[in-house]
Amino acid sequence: MELAKSGIRINAITPGWIDVERNYQEIRNYDPKTAGTIIPVGRIGHVSDTVKAAIYLASDESIFVIGQTITVYDGTSAKMALDFEKLPFG
Repeated sequence: MELAKSGIRINAITPGWIDVERNYQEIRNYDPKTAGTIIPVGRIGHVSDTVKAAIYLASDESIFVIGQTITVYDGTSAKMALDFEKLPFG
């Protein structure tokens, strides 16, 4: 809040499940298509799914958005908590 008068806006983006290299490294038998079957939109997110939110926050269109978190999410939390043990690669 202290930096707002200087034109500095601090905001955040919290993504849902995004298909990144770390998934393949840390989740045994990770398969994005299988994981997508439990997500309401039917697929794992891509980094590009968060880009529009980032562009918005970096633009003058969001000049009045300060100290906020924008959630770019796949709807899973609205459906249920994601239960990794039920996944075939969990």
